[in-house]
Amino acid sequence: MTELTWAEKKEVVRRLYDAANRRDIAGALQQIHPEMELRLALELIEPVDAGGRRELRGHDGVRQFFEMLAESWDEVSTEITDLVEGRDGYLLSFETWTVRGPQGIEIDTEMVDVYGFKDGLISRCDGFRDKNEAMAAFGVDR
Repeated sequence: MTELTWAEKKEVVRRLYDAANRRDIAGALQQIHPEMELRLALELIEPVDAGGRRELRGHDGVRQFFEMLAESWDEVSTEITDLVEGRDGYLLSFETWTVRGPQGIEIDTEMVDVYGFKDGLISRCDGFRDKNEAMAAFGVDR
């Protein structure tokens, strides 16, 4: 398959977030490559790799991520505030996450997800809580 254009990559990511905000796992998986590698920024579960991040793989891993969010929070929504092209074809998505939980707990936090693509789908996602770390790792000057 031909490499996606910058506009096509942005559209794939927007469709993913649209589906995720609706809790439409099937719709989200339509944007995800079956060999997806997902490295979480959120500490929803015990970290397992040396860098302190949990890595999930494939469609099963993405389903597990959505299940963890649903178990931990009553409502989760993500708003993309900016999409930036990074080095080697990566796309950086700057986001505001709002989560609401039991007893009215509400948390707003900013994060950056870095996406890689294969066969027209998202094949990699590295989550970062520190935008400077994400930008340095994936070649963005701001």
